[in-house]
Amino acid sequence: MGLLAGGVGTGTAQSSPFGGGTGSSADPYLIETVTHLGNVSEELDAHYQLTTDIDLAGTGTFEPIGTGRPPFTGSFDGGGHTIRGLRVDRPDSEDVGLFSTIEDALIERLRLLDGHLVGDTAVGGLVGRSTGGTVSGCSITGTVDGSFDLGGLVGVNDGGTIEDSYAVIDEIGTFSGGIAGINDGEIARTYAVIPIEGEIKNGISFQRDGSTEDSYWDSAVAQEPEVWEPTGVPTPRMTSSNARTYLSGLDFDETWETTDGYPKLAWENGSPPSPEPTAAFVVTERTPGEIELDSGEPLTVSATIENVGSETAERDVELHFDGAVDGPGSAGRQDDLSIELTPDQSTSIEFDPIETDALVDGEYAYDVRTGHDRSGSTMTLGSGGTDGDVWIEGPREVPAEEGATISGGTELPDDATFEVRARSTEETYPQFIYMTETSPEDGEWTAELDFSSTSPDDEFRLTVTHRGETHVESRWTVIDPLALLEVDRVVLSDPDSGDRLIALEDDRWESERRSLPSIRRDQTASIAVTVLDDGESVPIGDDLNIHVESGDAFRAVADGDEIELTGVEAGTSGLTVSVIYQQEVRYRSPPVLVTVTDDETDSDDGTAGDETDSDDGTADDDSPDGSVGEDGTERETENETNSGADDDTDGEGIEDDRPESEPDGIEVPGFTVSGTVATISGAVYALSRRIGRSDDEGGEE
Repeated sequence: MGLLAGGVGTGTAQSSPFGGGTGSSADPYLIETVTHLGNVSEELDAHYQLTTDIDLAGTGTFEPIGTGRPPFTGSFDGGGHTIRGLRVDRPDSEDVGLFSTIEDALIERLRLLDGHLVGDTAVGGLVGRSTGGTVSGCSITGTVDGSFDLGGLVGVNDGGTIEDSYAVIDEIGTFSGGIAGINDGEIARTYAVIPIEGEIKNGISFQRDGSTEDSYWDSAVAQEPEVWEPTGVPTPRMTSSNARTYLSGLDFDETWETTDGYPKLAWENGSPPSPEPTAAFVVTERTPGEIELDSGEPLTVSATIENVGSETAERDVELHFDGAVDGPGSAGRQDDLSIELTPDQSTSIEFDPIETDALVDGEYAYDVRTGHDRSGSTMTLGSGGTDGDVWIEGPREVPAEEGATISGGTELPDDATFEVRARSTEETYPQFIYMTETSPEDGEWTAELDFSSTSPDDEFRLTVTHRGETHVESRWTVIDPLALLEVDRVVLSDPDSGDRLIALEDDRWESERRSLPSIRRDQTASIAVTVLDDGESVPIGDDLNIHVESGDAFRAVADGDEIELTGVEAGTSGLTVSVIYQQEVRYRSPPVLVTVTDDETDSDDGTAGDETDSDDGTADDDSPDGSVGEDGTERETENETNSGADDDTDGEGIEDDRPESEPDGIEVPGFTVSGTVATISGAVYALSRRIGRSDDEGGEE
């Protein structure tokens, strides 16, 4: 019944799985030992109270409460006690925490000290996934690691509440937040300390569809997160008595207390870890504030920077602006200055002016950034507002591939910059997919996004914004890239040597020669097929197949990208190669002739009935007309003796649209026939358009 992979803890053996109680809300089960804690998984709808501190150090890896079972739906009152040394090592699992998943449950007044948790997705120090649950008055210190959706307290907060809690995390993986990885619920009156140095992490939550109020993060420890949440406060202002001033949303009269370091919950016996000494550059003054300018007037920004930390440091202070000052793609950092400050020292700086000549009328944001602090405002240029509109063209479908394009039109000028963002619409597990910027040209725009991580039938929400205003918000569907297949070239080659034999492009075989080498009826000939879409090879198999037919008779299906010709009647037959996607014919080639004989004297040197390519490259019967008589043999034409013209059979697929025949003496590779057959040396070429010429040339199909 115990859930410790490395052994159970201390405590005397008891007949009851708990230290007392009946599991009701009025009489909860009492948790006194490690074994009692593990037994919570046996009754996931009961109520529990921790009556003493529990030390898990040295007991091995802990199996999260409720792993592989329905969510925990009861309540767990920590009673102001501490669980120390929690270790969870499940790198291939989702929903990892002290509790795996909770639903409409309550976890309160619990302290996790020195916890170390490893999972794959939805990993939190206290709860992996919370659906409508409440975490109140809890704290954690330690580390959290995994692939994505990682949170200091909760991995995925789906409609739940996290309140009056904190997390001080030494290490955390990417796609993470200090309190929650995904917040689709409510976070209120919390703070987080997590290390960030330009990584894909955020101070409070990484993805935020829910609400966040009065929640703070240490901006001196978490420098330059993925998204700057405005409640970043540097270490010196989050600690000691300064916390009352700068973390003003926390209730320091009843719920919270200040310490020499970070604040603690009033019921806690101990304090959070003390922070390391650090420098902390803050913006104490910035000019101008909100300002209106006419086009052509420059924006000049100045600021006063103070080091409120305890260490001397040198840092870059940057000016950022969201307008494309120098054309598309030039929004962002406009200027930076390097300054060195000792503790409590301050200095004033002025940045190079931002020119506005190339900007369209509207409202622009700017800010001064130190890495520890930001201070910004807005500039309105001209009459304000947004000139024009943005829209999307075409069906709301995109292939599951890298380099998928979405396009549209706009009335905005060419120097406008759009942000195109895709995110899944799955309510319980929304995922960021891709974001890019683009600019229009002559009223049209195109954005290239990476959908290779998605699957067909996935849906996502696409937004197109310009200077903070959303112009497009629509629901799209991911489709199989093969659904957009447009065959532009088919290549037949020798599967053994890889030599190309013939290629088809734009309904025309690259040579006037039009036959495969002759085979005996009891032989099986193998030919490799390559299908190209916009010059790129398309994988054959699963939903995309190759069929070969002779007249109305079905002859062969490709095994992967290789065709085995069998069962073709004796005589000369026209074989059609078809590219089929999900039982729909997406392309059908002109017929390719193959001569099949019962005569074993048909040698392996490429002799093929009425059409023979000899080893010296000459053709005994080169019939560009391609007419086939009722007796199955090819007719001779007056063009038979034409020779000396340039040919296009150099292996590069260059077409020759002249009606004259190809010359004799073309040298072509041979290929190997599989099964019981030896090598067939000679030419493998096929029809130019159809069997024979068009009616107005006197040909006959």
